[in-house]
Amino acid sequence: MTQQLALDLHLRDDFSFDSYLPASNQQLVLALQTLHSEYPLYFWGEAGSGKTHLIHALLNQQTQQTKTVTLLPLRDSASLDSQVCSGLEQCELICIDDIDGIAADRHWQQALFHLLNRAKECGSSVVVSAHCAPQHLAVFADLQSRLAASLIFEQLPLRDSDKALALQQRAQMRGLQLGDEVTQFLITRAPRDAHSLFGLLDKLDKHSMVKQRRLTVPLVKEVLFAAE
Repeated sequence: MTQQLALDLHLRDDFSFDSYLPASNQQLVLALQTLHSEYPLYFWGEAGSGKTHLIHALLNQQTQQTKTVTLLPLRDSASLDSQVCSGLEQCELICIDDIDGIAADRHWQQALFHLLNRAKECGSSVVVSAHCAPQHLAVFADLQSRLAASLIFEQLPLRDSDKALALQQRAQMRGLQLGDEVTQFLITRAPRDAHSLFGLLDKLDKHSMVKQRRLTVPLVKEVLFAAE
């Protein structure tokens, strides 16, 4: 039976490896798809670069393989009790998303340090995402040292040409037609990070269905101006 903890969390079905454009992050994606348990995998990148997408893609892949998995989303760690870490080492895969969220919380840091130690003893796979490399993470020395011993990748941001391709690929998977003119308008006029662009595509999809209109520049302007 699959486990999706530490919250009553529903994984994003649309977050898969197929819906992620690797671009310059092919080695990171390959490492996630062929995950080993000998050492944690730690990857970091700027906000909106798609870290949560890859975390959910991995969890979706593993649950489809009937693996036991758990997720600690630490962006707002104040809403979680660090005691949820107890027993998570029994899962075959432990994903820690946005570990930066516990930088000011000593109790969480201690809980994660001990969880990593127990996971190593149990042979569980561990994946950690962050906004910075381990040596710049504001945690106590032993936890920083343990994280620094991971397989480490920097998740590189997409270039504009990659964002355009990723948008069109995501639209196609939704059964939408996103022409070059609309794509370029989105790239130049909307927020530039991939997370915001894909979020806008979600809104456009819903808006076009309500209005029963295809995706055009005027339709995009309606959604953009409504958000201002």
